[in-house]
Amino acid sequence: MNFRPKLSLLSDEDVERIISGATELLATTGVKIKHQEGLQILSDCGASVDFSAQVAVMPLDLVEK
Repeated sequence: MNFRPKLSLLSDEDVERIISGATELLATTGVKIKHQEGLQILSDCGASVDFSAQVAVMPLDLVEK
């Protein structure tokens, strides 16, 4: 028989909490992106972008894509 140990550092519940927190952060605070073309692409896809501050706030549907 071939036994492979399974290592699990986080529970499924912890993973869901992390993902939920990350998507909420992207949708409320946003993320700083120091790349003009990347900001433009996000803006074209529906993100709210402050080009002078280099911050993109992304709605949930965009984050899920």
